[in-house]
Amino acid sequence: MESSAFWDRILGSSALAWGAKPSPAVELLAARLPAPARVMVPGCGYGRNALGLARHGYEVVATDSSLAGLERARSEFAHRGIRYLHEDVLTAPEGPFDAVLSHYVLHLFRARERARLLTIWRNALRASGLLMLTALSTRCSFFGQGEELEPGTWSNPGWLPIHFETPETLAAQLEQCGLTVLKTEEREEPEDKPTGPVKTPTVYALASR
Repeated sequence: MESSAFWDRILGSSALAWGAKPSPAVELLAARLPAPARVMVPGCGYGRNALGLARHGYEVVATDSSLAGLERARSEFAHRGIRYLHEDVLTAPEGPFDAVLSHYVLHLFRARERARLLTIWRNALRASGLLMLTALSTRCSFFGQGEELEPGTWSNPGWLPIHFETPETLAAQLEQCGLTVLKTEEREEPEDKPTGPVKTPTVYALASR
């Protein structure tokens, strides 16, 4: 993935890149995980999902490599139940956690690093702990743009390379790293972008250790 300078520009912009509301993934996890519980949010950005989880009564550890994102999270998305940490997403966290919520992180990596990330998150979970994942779907309008760098991974000119998923491909990766897949589905992810509201085709997956 590109350096944190790229994310500093995105996350430090005056307009919130994806709006202030948490992803529906927060509610999907909350429906399966009673509070209180300890939840990790890798690649937390400016903290909207961390705040959504904390409001459900969870103890949240949220990490990001972008100092600009963390500065905004600590000022605009703060909560007594959240601890924001400056860490690379590939750094193994201090577990164990009852759950990990990874929103739009996995698809930013190539195959080898995706497998490494899933292993890191699996190892961070308690026995029977939950992993909630979201990733961009092959139904996205920008799927297939540019050069295919690896199977399913496209150069996506003008932004970052993206790996696109189907429910089947995401489930296979989870199973390969030793997780039990509870559910995969495609949904429309609502986002309040600076240009207006959009719905982004997204694969949601829930798995357990």
